[in-house]
Amino acid sequence: RALGAKSIDHGRKGAILAGFLKITPVFIFVLPGVIALALFPGIENDAAFRTMVSNLLPVGVRGIVLAGLLAALMSSLDSTLNASATLVTRDFIVRFSGVEPGQRAQIWIGRVTIAIVLAAGILCTPLIETQETLWLYL
Repeated sequence: RALGAKSIDHGRKGAILAGFLKITPVFIFVLPGVIALALFPGIENDAAFRTMVSNLLPVGVRGIVLAGLLAALMSSLDSTLNASATLVTRDFIVRFSGVEPGQRAQIWIGRVTIAIVLAAGILCTPLIETQETLWLYL
């Protein structure tokens, strides 16, 4: 994108701005942990956000934070399930079956794929429940 700038100076300024914009989320992610460490010394890493929400926010705001977290979780889960169903249906079944299944059959295959992926995720949850085991799967 720097090659599309009006001048070298504009390209340089754009690259510097992009660097600042790229590093900003790091502070957004790290800042709550640093604040939790300052307010609650000796707190465990996994309990930092939970402790801050339960001790610092009023009840109504806690509900909004919980709703936001659940919305983000459901959105990510929905996207993952939709992507896996599309991948299996379009990239494997349609491509390698020889005969393209009809639209209803593709929808049915997608729904079955979603059920299988969701069941596999639920069944794998006890295996990766501990932090040590989780890192083996990442």
